[in-house]
Amino acid sequence: ESSSSTRARPPACDFKKLTSTVAGVVLFSAVTVGIVGYGSALALNRKTVDSSFNCTTDLLLSSSMAKPQGKGLAMDDATFSQCSSKIPVRWPNTHEDVTSLRLFKAWDSQFPASNRQRAWNDVIQYARTRGAKILIGTQISCDAGDDEKDWQQVLSLLNQLGSNNTLAVAIGNEIELLSAKSGTTEKCVEDLWVNGQFFSRVMKRVKDLDDAGFQHVQLTTAMTSAVFAPAGNAKPFMDDPKRALVNTFLQNVTTTLKDRWTFSWNIYPYFDPNLHLDGNGKTCSTALRTASDFSSSGYVPSILVAARERMAKLTGSSKDRMWVTETGWSSPKAKTLDTVVGWCKDWNSAEALRDYYEGFLAWDLDIGNGDVGPERVFFFSGRDTTNFGIREYFGLIPDCNSTQCKLNTSTCSGQSPAGGGSGSGSGSDEGGRGSGSGSGSGKGSGSDEGKGSGSDEGKGSGSDEGKGSGSDSGEGSGSDSGSDSGFFPRRRRTDYV
Repeated sequence: ESSSSTRARPPACDFKKLTSTVAGVVLFSAVTVGIVGYGSALALNRKTVDSSFNCTTDLLLSSSMAKPQGKGLAMDDATFSQCSSKIPVRWPNTHEDVTSLRLFKAWDSQFPASNRQRAWNDVIQYARTRGAKILIGTQISCDAGDDEKDWQQVLSLLNQLGSNNTLAVAIGNEIELLSAKSGTTEKCVEDLWVNGQFFSRVMKRVKDLDDAGFQHVQLTTAMTSAVFAPAGNAKPFMDDPKRALVNTFLQNVTTTLKDRWTFSWNIYPYFDPNLHLDGNGKTCSTALRTASDFSSSGYVPSILVAARERMAKLTGSSKDRMWVTETGWSSPKAKTLDTVVGWCKDWNSAEALRDYYEGFLAWDLDIGNGDVGPERVFFFSGRDTTNFGIREYFGLIPDCNSTQCKLNTSTCSGQSPAGGGSGSGSGSDEGGRGSGSGSGSGKGSGSDEGKGSGSDEGKGSGSDEGKGSGSDSGEGSGSDSGSDSGFFPRRRRTDYV
């Protein structure tokens, strides 16, 4: 746990508090909808989890975390598949307990099958002993049979977890981008959207949940801001039969499920191609201030204001439940980052991660404009892992073998964040990422969510991938094309698609 009693920083880390507005900046994100559950709980082996794991650090970022009950940690594949007994009990660099977790799926086919029940036991034990709530995802793809196998695993985990610790179930992830995924056929897109298979699969999941005793759970699906229609458009969301009939789907599902539906967003300013270098073409201080601003007029709140406007136009209500199910920052540089500002050394620094994370911790979830803010927000992620076989560094802890938090005073004095090396794991942490600009649906590649395996991911000294210097090539696995609304999605987690 954090051992520092002050927030003093060495001179090298003495950045200004990032509080600028996002005026004139194009934003991007992803919608999600959850499921809050009730049902019976089953007995479980309690011997597998280390319920007291916390990373150590000499840098305390927040002695008083704002709205801790409304904030959760999105679990990376490395933690889930390799060291599920080391889920952090407290938020790194704080004294606040983690009260909720997001699992992107119940298990991945590329994870060792022999680890599955042990990992499930660890997650369940963590939730029960700490009173934590779990958001669990399930995939929607062109392969209905594979989706059904995944769904049966989700039901099995839910039945073991029980209703008291079930926060939500997310059905599908960024499915509006499926049409841009390599190998997706026109027939698949037509079946899912025009012929209504996506909606019918959601309703089947609802029936299965009801039959299992989870009648009161809420439903969600993750969507990027590519679903935003231009301001002033007759329909608030995309309705393109060649890409995705999002407005039609949302209208049907909200009319049918009413308040069982939750809108949620994944927001990644780190990948926004519309944040630029300073006028000198080298530094990025303005972009950093913009990206890390969590004030009511800041980057993330401004996205949520735009989301709230469209949600209200769709449903007629200004109070629909809204979550942020992912946000985070990579340090060192994510190899999937391909924006111009990503070449700025400071963009991928430990200071940038620290300032973004600190802003998240201090955020009171207010979005200004008189609008109702998000009920819950999730930070990605616990540990560094791979994304479609490419290393990324969104973790607040370097890897499963690390006992130190990534952020400490030494990482703010010119050294690479611990665990910044290339590591040895392979696989994908929930699909392809990328960024992009222009118009279109938001392209990106990716496969089944969360494939990171390998026991020593990211243990290096940082000599191979990044050092936080921004000198990596930043090749991405896909690029997003923004929606017609001018909002640009950050392509990641295609595993649900």
